[in-house]
Amino acid sequence: IYTIYDEGYPELLKGASSPPLVLYVKGSLPVGPYISIVGTRKPSIYGRKIAKKLSIEICQYGGIVVSGMARGIDSEAHRGVIEENGKTVAVLGTGVDIVYPKENIKLYKKIIENGAVISEYLPGEGPKRENFPKRNRIIAGISIGTVVIEAPQRSGALITSSFALNDNREIFAVPGQIDSFLSKGTNNLIKSGAKLVEGINDIIEEFPYIVWEKNQNQKKLNTELTSLEKKVFMHIMDKPIHIDEILERVDIDIQKLFGVMLSLELKGLIKEIGGKRYCRIK
Repeated sequence: IYTIYDEGYPELLKGASSPPLVLYVKGSLPVGPYISIVGTRKPSIYGRKIAKKLSIEICQYGGIVVSGMARGIDSEAHRGVIEENGKTVAVLGTGVDIVYPKENIKLYKKIIENGAVISEYLPGEGPKRENFPKRNRIIAGISIGTVVIEAPQRSGALITSSFALNDNREIFAVPGQIDSFLSKGTNNLIKSGAKLVEGINDIIEEFPYIVWEKNQNQKKLNTELTSLEKKVFMHIMDKPIHIDEILERVDIDIQKLFGVMLSLELKGLIKEIGGKRYCRIK
C-alpha cells in the first residue's frame, strides 16, 4: 500500500491532475518509461494484431506497457508483453485481489509475475460501472504517453486520452479503416492532433530524452531456445568467435555443436561470417 507521500508511489502519477491518495499494488512496479495501450473491448482481428505488435515493440525497447486488463485491446496488449518476457502493469477498476473479467485469471497471474496490478480501490471491491472510467485517469497519469487502438466515438479509451491530454501527456492513435465504426474515435483523435502511429519509431521519437535500447533476442533467448542452445549462445557475442573456441568452452561433441549452430542461425540469432567464425545478429 502506497500513499501519495511514500517513496514507492509512482513519481509521474504524483504529477497528474487527479492522482489517487492511496495506491494498492499486487506484484512489483517495474522501473522504466510507462506507455499505455488502450482500445475497444470488441476489437477486430486488425486491432488485436496491432495491440500485440506495438506492446511487443515497446517492451523490446525497454518500455513498460500499461493497460486495464479489460477484454479486447487491453488484454492483447498485456499478452504481447508477457509473450516477450517484458514488464506490464494493469490498472484495475476493482480491488487488486479481484479478477475482472473472470476469464482473465491466467492473464492476471502472469501480469503479477511480470509486473503488477494496481488499484485505488480497497481489496474486495467488486466491479462497478462507475469505477472503470475513473480508473482511466490513473492509466493516463502513470504513463508518458497513451496509444489508442480502435475506439468507437463513445469509448472508454477516449476517456483515457482526455485524461492524458489534461495531464499534458503525449497522445498517439493507430489509424483504422474509414468505413469502420471502430475507427471513428481513433481517426478523430488524429484529426484533432494526436500523432498517427504505424510503428514503435513513431512513439519513441517523441521522447528523445529517454535512452531506448532494443533487445531483439529477449523473447527468443528466454522462450525458444533449448538449454544447450542457451549455453552455446552465451559464448557468442558481437565480436566474431571461431567454432573451435566455442568447442573449448562448452562441453559438447563437434557434431552436436554444428547442429546447435545451425539451429541458432535458423532462429535468426547468429550468423557465420566465414572461416567457421560466428557472431550475434544485432
